[in-house]
Amino acid sequence: MTIGCDEETYPVSFREEETKLLGAHLRSRDSVELIGMKRVGISNFLRYFLHHPHITATYISTEQRHIFIPVDLNDLIETELFPFWRLTLKRIVDVINMNDDLEPIRKRANDEFLKSIQIPDLFFTVDTVRHILIDMVRGNYMPTIFFIRFDRLQEVVTPELFSNLQGIVDSTNRKTCYVFTGSRELHTISPTVFQKQDLAAFAHKIYLKPASPDDMQIIRRTLMDKYRMQIDEETGTAIVENCGGHVQLLQLSLIIVNELLQKSKRLPADYIRIISDEERVVLQCEELYATLTAAEQHALLKIFHGETLHETELQNARYLYNTGYIQTNGTQHVFSPFFGMYLQNMEVNHKKEKVNLGLTKKEQMLYNTLKEHIGEICERENIIQAVWPECNEIGVSDWALDRLVSRLRGKLKLQKVHEEIQTVKTRGFRLISSE
Repeated sequence: MTIGCDEETYPVSFREEETKLLGAHLRSRDSVELIGMKRVGISNFLRYFLHHPHITATYISTEQRHIFIPVDLNDLIETELFPFWRLTLKRIVDVINMNDDLEPIRKRANDEFLKSIQIPDLFFTVDTVRHILIDMVRGNYMPTIFFIRFDRLQEVVTPELFSNLQGIVDSTNRKTCYVFTGSRELHTISPTVFQKQDLAAFAHKIYLKPASPDDMQIIRRTLMDKYRMQIDEETGTAIVENCGGHVQLLQLSLIIVNELLQKSKRLPADYIRIISDEERVVLQCEELYATLTAAEQHALLKIFHGETLHETELQNARYLYNTGYIQTNGTQHVFSPFFGMYLQNMEVNHKKEKVNLGLTKKEQMLYNTLKEHIGEICERENIIQAVWPECNEIGVSDWALDRLVSRLRGKLKLQKVHEEIQTVKTRGFRLISSE
């Protein structure tokens, strides 16, 4: 998370319903699961919540002293428990060092952090986190730790992790609480560890659905001002309507339209279709569809075609309604016309059973990047910079890169090219000759 972010300039009424709900839980010191579809705008909402100067006074309390500690698990190189706790400790100490009000505990916190580096032990690191948070609470502060992308720990979650999280809450007299963010509920991430009956008393669920048109206009205008985009209001409003409240689709659409305007002063009449067919938008929609279970995909397509769901199918569709894939204002429909166009094209292409062996623009950029360094490891970050030059503005998910690699790998095989893409775990990919 950055300081001095654009979101701190938003009106304090931005996403008012979700902000009120989250603020009320933090005032009561309740932990929260913040759940939303992939790239729908959780990071955007959190930057607003964490950095807007009036959030605490407006939505939480003027009497309590709250400290927000963001721990972005995208920063984890290794998704293991010890690096997770070390990162958590580091982010706590970072917040203490940046906050003048926490100066009385600063020296001890830094000393404890240095000691934890010298003693690379999981138990000691967790205990250090506990002691520093206790010091905060003794100073009458209310720490909230935001575990961003907690679902990255899916493969390594253990009962001990859950016990340690609960133990920290208890040892600070329930003055510490957590906000877990991700695209799925905790009990879905690890049903054996996060059991529903235990979670009911541990964390409350908030589903961050696609943003309202008014909130999307705030995001749109902020982005246009930041990047000096010369897009008229009518076009901007049309883009907002077709994105359906999905922040990543909005960012991509603005970039695409801005690129079109740089080539010509006038937009083509079919620019909405151009956006919907653009590879970056298709990849985003594909990711949204692919992250659903088979039962959820089946229910989604039935609703998309206006068919009635049976009782079991309604149960399977609960996630779709909770996260806003399906909107129920008036009639049932998918949240975004762009996503609807993707579903329609997906079914048409599937019926044709068409195999396109030509490389798309992004696949060609990926292939060129790997080819330039044939036989060498291309780090994931370097590939993203080369293939998605706009990544600093919009970010690129691990899924998008892995999916692009998978598509290119399949096409190279079908074209019988004597080259093969190898995956180098935790690092990136390498193109080698298979002759």
